[in-house]
Amino acid sequence: GQADAPGAPWFWSDRYDAHVEAVGDMTVPAGGRIVDREVRGVVVASFALAADGTLRGAASIDDPMTVKAARRIIDRGIVVDAAALADPAVPVKSLARG
Repeated sequence: GQADAPGAPWFWSDRYDAHVEAVGDMTVPAGGRIVDREVRGVVVASFALAADGTLRGAASIDDPMTVKAARRIIDRGIVVDAAALADPAVPVKSLARG
């Protein structure tokens, strides 16, 4: 599917029993990095961070709220803490407040 709302590009897809969503750009810029969020050893979301700590992109499996919050963070240019992004105990929504 494709959303026509303004802001970061977004897409979703249902594949078998998995709901996949992504927002923004997962290409890692120079000096940036990918941060994975794991639950019990399984990656449930990945985030692309720029060198300055701003979020560039996010992708998740079966967690649309993470992508919705990430889209808000990307659109607002909020700098996020990589450790908080990686921590499944920290709701991504809480990071959208900046």
